[in-house]
Amino acid sequence: MPERTFLELQQEVCWNVFGNASTTLPTTNELDQVKRAINHALTEMANLCNMTSLRREGEVPVVTGQTKYELPERCVQIVQHTFWIEGDSTRRLEVMTEQDLVRLGARGSNQTGTPSCIRDLHYDATAKRWMIELFPEPSEDDTLHFQYYETPSELSADGDIPPIPENLHNYLVDGAIATRLATYFSADRQMLQSFLANWGNGIVQARRMKDIVLGRRVQLRPSTPAEDWNLRDPYNFRLLP
Repeated sequence: MPERTFLELQQEVCWNVFGNASTTLPTTNELDQVKRAINHALTEMANLCNMTSLRREGEVPVVTGQTKYELPERCVQIVQHTFWIEGDSTRRLEVMTEQDLVRLGARGSNQTGTPSCIRDLHYDATAKRWMIELFPEPSEDDTLHFQYYETPSELSADGDIPPIPENLHNYLVDGAIATRLATYFSADRQMLQSFLANWGNGIVQARRMKDIVLGRRVQLRPSTPAEDWNLRDPYNFRLLP
C-alpha cells in the first residue's frame, strides 16, 4: 500500500466528512479541525501501540571529499552495527576506538577511498543532531545507509509523511473521523460504526507491527526447492535474511 502525505489524508477526511470538494469546500476552521483530528489519531495510535520511538532505515548522501555528516533531526538513537555503503549491505561500518584508528593509521592520515569505518559518532547538543565522521575520506559520491530510532512528531506541512508503517496510513482517516469528527455523522450511525470498526482494526495491525523497520528496502531472490515447502510454484519468492 503506498504511503500517504498529510495533504492526501486531509483530502480524504474532508471528502468523507464534507462531501465532494467540487461542491462543498470546508472552511478554514473546519480544515484546522481536520488537521488536528489526523494528528490526534496519529498520537493515539503511537501511544496505544507503544510507538514512543520508531525504528527506521535512513540514508545520507556521501559526497566526494566530505567526511562529516549530520544525521536526521528526529534521530534519537543509532542502532548498532547497521551502517553500510550502497551496494554492499553485507559489510558493516563499525565505530572505531582511538586505539583502533591508530592501528589502522587513520590519525592524521590523508587516505581516500570507499569509507570502511566510522571515525567519530557523537550527539551535538548545539545543533541537536547526531554527527558522524567517515574514514577514509570518500573518493566518490555514494550513499550511507543505517537504522535509527526516531520520535514521532505531528504532521504540519502538506508533504509530511506519517512516521508509521505505510499500510497503517489509511487507518488515520478512520481514526480522525471516529475519535474527533464523529458529530458530523450523528444522522448516519451505520457509517460512523464502519469508521470505528476500521480504526479498531488499524490499532490491532499497529500492535503487530510496532517493531518494524520503517523505510527498509528488502531484496528478493527465488527460493530453493527445499524452501518451497509444499509449494510447487517456481516463481515463489522470499525475503533475504
